[in-house]
Amino acid sequence: MIEDRSNESGLLFSAPSEEVAMFKKILLPLDGSELAERAIEPALMLAKQVNGKVILLQAPVMDLVVSHPVAGGYGVLLPEQSSEQAFEEANDYLDHVQSRNRHPEVTLVKLVLEGDPASLIVDTAVSEKADLIVMSTHGRSGLDRFIMGSVTEKVLQKAPCPVLALRTGDPIRNILITLDGSAMAETAVQPGLDLARGLGAHTTILRVDNQESYLDQRELDEINRLEPGLAEQVMEGFYSRIPDYVRRIVEEYEQDEGEIDTAIAEGDPADYILRVAADKNADVLVMATHGRTGLRRWLYGSITHKIMRAANRSMLIVRPPAAAYEV
Repeated sequence: MIEDRSNESGLLFSAPSEEVAMFKKILLPLDGSELAERAIEPALMLAKQVNGKVILLQAPVMDLVVSHPVAGGYGVLLPEQSSEQAFEEANDYLDHVQSRNRHPEVTLVKLVLEGDPASLIVDTAVSEKADLIVMSTHGRSGLDRFIMGSVTEKVLQKAPCPVLALRTGDPIRNILITLDGSAMAETAVQPGLDLARGLGAHTTILRVDNQESYLDQRELDEINRLEPGLAEQVMEGFYSRIPDYVRRIVEEYEQDEGEIDTAIAEGDPADYILRVAADKNADVLVMATHGRTGLRRWLYGSITHKIMRAANRSMLIVRPPAAAYEV
């Protein structure tokens, strides 16, 4: 069952103030492909709102032995020469990206670093204290088709900041933030709203509850055995608090962030998240993750993993601070 609590006004968020903006420093990994470059526009849009910085990062790919045309045939570049050529090509490429996307309200810097791409992305995010990583994905059949394959998965596991994984180059107009009632899940609310504000998108906050997560049927039967009808009262009392929880979240943020729609669903979390995402035409799903031991330990466990693979939508993955694990 889904209860839609959409605001009738349907207003978009107003322009942000610099004081409340979150994404002032954005890391943008590029590999020279048109697919990866789909991430440039949203990264710039977010940075423009706050006079921010976008760090263009590329890890050049170097072959151990490279043949190249010369007069009378082909020559061979040694590893050192191949490295120099790859770095030169990467610098030229990022120079081109810089010149093509200059904006008075955005600082564009470039980094060409050698090493494992996933490690470089994570390490650079740490050293530069990035607020957000923006990366493109294939968007055909889920996580396995990310543009950088296992690179993106590794980044999602270890990134010290939110990661926006983009599956299309279409404008982002609707954002769905998913909650399960925990403090850890709530750490995704502010980044999701910051994204919506920066891109001029509309936001819905969805609370999904799976009854089986709290009391299984045997426990309910035992409660009814002790006192007939008590189990139903227990569940009614529990679910009566859910609208109050959602209302509290909205009231906490809505004054500063603008109009926020809400939806409440009871049932299988993954199925209802996907269903609401379709109903709301969500371009981005926002979810929190444990981020300690990989995708299978995310807040929603296999639920988040399933959504990553099933939803042909972009995602903003937020890794809560360590303190949230203790709640």
